[in-house]
Amino acid sequence: MPIDLSTALDGEPLIDVRLSEIIEKLGVAVSTAQFSLDRLSVEMAALLSEATVEVPNDSGGTDTKSLLELGFAPVFYAVEETTLEVALTLALRVGDVLDSEGEPTGERITALYGTLVNAESRKFGFEAALAGRLTAKVKAQAAPQALLDQIGATTP
Repeated sequence: MPIDLSTALDGEPLIDVRLSEIIEKLGVAVSTAQFSLDRLSVEMAALLSEATVEVPNDSGGTDTKSLLELGFAPVFYAVEETTLEVALTLALRVGDVLDSEGEPTGERITALYGTLVNAESRKFGFEAALAGRLTAKVKAQAAPQALLDQIGATTP
């Protein structure tokens, strides 16, 4: 029986997982990471707007300016590309479509599952390895133009 990722315990081995769930979880993880990057950049913008320094003005006095007014701008990062490579045994299975309470609806569905192969399989000459690599490419970007317009800054 496939493992339900929403109820799996931390550290529980994933022996039989729908491929669609693996891809979904990757998408959610990337989205969560992007949200965290954006939130930190917005927080940095707020800190730069609150931090002030005294700068000389033309009349011999000083003016109080925020770091944003002086041209400092937060850096925004974007997750441009994410690659998930996993080697495992795939199986196509038929099962019941479940409703929101986990009850069968009477419909049947075909799903692709990823399965780890146990040591017993080697007796029959079957070789499989579980290996994975997750690569994320993160790139710095200029602050959004609307933010720069609001603070009177120019694009770096």
